[in-house]
Amino acid sequence: MKEVKRIIAKISANTKRINAIKEELENTPWSEKKQLPLYEEESLLKLENMILKENARNKLYNLVVPFIIEALEKYNNKPYGEKTRERISQEIESKTACRVYFSSDGATIYPSTKEYGYLFRYNDFDIYTRYDKEVNDRIRILKDNKIQAISQEDIYLSCYREYVKNPKARAKRIMKEFYELKEKEKQFDNACKEFNKLLPSNIDSVHPNHFRSYLY
Repeated sequence: MKEVKRIIAKISANTKRINAIKEELENTPWSEKKQLPLYEEESLLKLENMILKENARNKLYNLVVPFIIEALEKYNNKPYGEKTRERISQEIESKTACRVYFSSDGATIYPSTKEYGYLFRYNDFDIYTRYDKEVNDRIRILKDNKIQAISQEDIYLSCYREYVKNPKARAKRIMKEFYELKEKEKQFDNACKEFNKLLPSNIDSVHPNHFRSYLY
């Protein structure tokens, strides 16, 4: 939990700086603002915060998952009634400050706002079971509403991202490569225009924003 809170504190510090920059540039015309170093700093801080949130999400998921697996083993084959549902959630919450509820082929983690604030969205911790080719179906956490013991490899977090060790450097790289892609987009747009000059009138022009996989 300490690592997650450390990341959240960094996001909070960045947000304060972002708000200070916004206030400083409040009356600056857009045409001037986008040329200023302060605006670039604000953009990079926003991007860094998005990466930091993914890091916090990664850390919290990996904190809670072992306790989910432990609970499934402990209550294996027991009916997932209201009392068991609350007992499991309370046991996990006492160790992680997160409540967890199961469905037949997944689970959802609900972080405590008291411990973690309001950083996470309601669906940030949707967990799914992997597809099992042998049975042509997803692995079940609940079968006939009875708890099934599974391994950690049998579940995954929706839209999972790897932990980024240097969020600031990653933000700079993303920004740099985005502008490089924008430049390539311009080049591709020009190439399409030149190509269209070659086409007879009975072949539709090509366009970069929905480039088709066939010629005619």
